[in-house]
Amino acid sequence: MFYIWFNTQGVIKIKQYMKSIKKRTIKPSDLLTNRDKLSREITSLWNIIRTENIISKSDKRNYDIESTYSRIKRLTDERIKTKLRQQCVNLGISFKDLNPNANVINIYKLCEITEQKVQLLDILKNHTIAPALKAKVGKKGLDRTEILTSAFVKKELKKADLLINELKKKIDDFNNEVEIEEEESSVYLAA
Repeated sequence: MFYIWFNTQGVIKIKQYMKSIKKRTIKPSDLLTNRDKLSREITSLWNIIRTENIISKSDKRNYDIESTYSRIKRLTDERIKTKLRQQCVNLGISFKDLNPNANVINIYKLCEITEQKVQLLDILKNHTIAPALKAKVGKKGLDRTEILTSAFVKKELKKADLLINELKKKIDDFNNEVEIEEEESSVYLAA
């Protein structure tokens, strides 16, 4: 039996377990519910970062912004796995039979990292303190504080861009190199 998961860099990992693992069943509707729940939570966490990244020095944050950002990344990985499980159900295969080189994995990862990039760009533009302002008045001269600085967000955007390029190349390579025999399907599509 193989176990598939994503590490913090979004790389798929596979491990084989020799011991027997109790089989768990889940309905497709449960997968949809879980995906939607994950989406709502991820959106909520991005909104927390937006509202609490920059606050007045006299105010207190309600959330640990760095932990919130890390949680978004973990939940994003979970959403990818949920979408892959949905895809497997729709194709009539079990998740354990999903080929680790399946192009759909790269497609879902690309969608998620592109969404992260959009969120990070908004945070950089609207929810960080401008470096020019910090240079002008100094960090101690500011009346507010931030956790995710523009330098940090730019670094995360650079990582996202590199991963997007890598995933796009993998998708392009797959689409240009993989050949399949075109056969008539034994299943007829009925209207």
